[in-house]
Amino acid sequence: MDLFNLVLEQKEKRYKERLAYENEFKSPVICFSLNIPYLYKVKNIDEVKALFLYGINELIKNLNPINYKVYLDDLFCLFAISDDAYILKEHCIKLENKHSFSRLFDFDVYFKNEVIKARASGRKCFLCDELAIVCQRNNTHTKDEIYQKIDDLFDDFYVYKALNYPCKNEFSSKALRALLYEVSLAPKLGLVEIPNSNSHSDMNFLSFIDSASELKWYFDSFYTLAMLSKRNEFKRLKRLGQLAENAMFKATNNVNTHKGALFLFAIMIYVCAKNENDLNPINISKTTKQICENLCKNELNKNLNSIGGKCFHLYGIKGIRDEVEQGFLNTFKAYEFFNKQSDFKELRTLFYISSIIDDTSLLKRCEYDLEKYKRVKNTCKKLSTKKSKNYINLIKKLNYIYVKNNLSFGGSADVLSLVFFLDFIYKINSK
Repeated sequence: MDLFNLVLEQKEKRYKERLAYENEFKSPVICFSLNIPYLYKVKNIDEVKALFLYGINELIKNLNPINYKVYLDDLFCLFAISDDAYILKEHCIKLENKHSFSRLFDFDVYFKNEVIKARASGRKCFLCDELAIVCQRNNTHTKDEIYQKIDDLFDDFYVYKALNYPCKNEFSSKALRALLYEVSLAPKLGLVEIPNSNSHSDMNFLSFIDSASELKWYFDSFYTLAMLSKRNEFKRLKRLGQLAENAMFKATNNVNTHKGALFLFAIMIYVCAKNENDLNPINISKTTKQICENLCKNELNKNLNSIGGKCFHLYGIKGIRDEVEQGFLNTFKAYEFFNKQSDFKELRTLFYISSIIDDTSLLKRCEYDLEKYKRVKNTCKKLSTKKSKNYINLIKKLNYIYVKNNLSFGGSADVLSLVFFLDFIYKINSK
C-alpha cells in the first residue's frame, strides 16, 4: 500500500472509531492526535509515542474525562467528557498553546457528529505567520524545513521533561560535593578559597556556595535527559546547560563562578548516566567523544570575541572544548596522577592539571601573552612534584605574587572538580 492510501485508511479508521465512541457516550468527544508527517513518525516512533502519551496525560489532568480510549499504534486517543463542547474547545486551544512543543498537538472536539470550531480563521503555521492550511496548500516550506522545526520542538519537549521532572541520582550529589571540595581547598594560587578571594575580586567563597547550591537541580536534569533522550544529544544538553548557566548567573548577580565547571559536569553526568550499568573510563571516554564529535570545529569559530575564540584565533588553543572532544583525556591522566600521590595530593593534582591542559582562563589573565602563560604552566609543573617540608608555605608565598599579578587558572580548578567526582563515583562502584 502506498503512503497516500495508508494515510487515508488511518483517517477512515479514526473517523469510524470516533463516531462509534460518540454514539456510545452521548457526550462531546475529543480526538487527540499529533500534527507530524507520517514518515517523521516512522523514523522517530519512540519519541513520537512519548510526546503522544504526554499529551494524553495533559488532557486527563486538565479536563478529567469520564472515559478515554488509546490507540497507541495508530497514535490517536478518544476522550468522552461531560461538558459544553465549546468550552472544551477553548480548553483544548489553551493546551495546544501551553508550550512550544504543544504546537504538535491536535485536539479536535466533536459533538453530534459535528466538529466544534472556536478559532476565527484556523491555526497558524509553526514556521511563519501565515495560516497553516495556506502554507500546506502552497507547499510554502520544504520537507527539510518542516522536519527541522519538528526536531526543534522535540528538543524543547525533552529539555522541558528533564528540567521539570528531574530524577535524583548519585552522580548529581557527587558532582555537587566535588564543586564544594574544590572551592574549599587551600591555599591555591590566585583562586578563590576560604576566606580569600585572591585574584577574583568580584566573587568569594560564598559566591561559589550560592552557585553550586543552585546547580544541583540542573545536575539531576542532565541525568534525566540522558535517561530520556537518544538523539540530538549535544544540542539538547547544550540547551539545558544554558538554562543552568542562567540560573548560576541569577544566583551570583551575574558573576561567572561555575560556567566552565558547569559545561564539564553537564557532559560528565550525562555520559555517566548513559553508562551507569558499565561505568568505566573507556566507556565514559568513548561516549563523550561520540556526543562531542567535531565540537571545536563547530563552535570555536563562531564567536572570536569570547575568551575561547580569542585563544583559538591567536594560538590555536582549543581549551575546555578540546578536553571533552578528546573524551576527558587529560582528566583521566590527572585522576591517575591523583591516586599516585602520597602527600598534598589535591594541590599537587591541581598544579599537574594546570601543566597539561590548555587553560584559556589562565591565558586571558596572562593578557594573552603566550610566553608568560608558558612560564606559569612550567611553575605549576614543578610544584606538582616538588618535595619540600615547607610545601604549603611555599605556595602561600607564590600566592602573594599571583594575586599581585592578577593570575589564576580557573579551567584547571574545574578539571580538579572532575577528578574529585571520579574519585567519589569509583569509590561507590568499588564497594
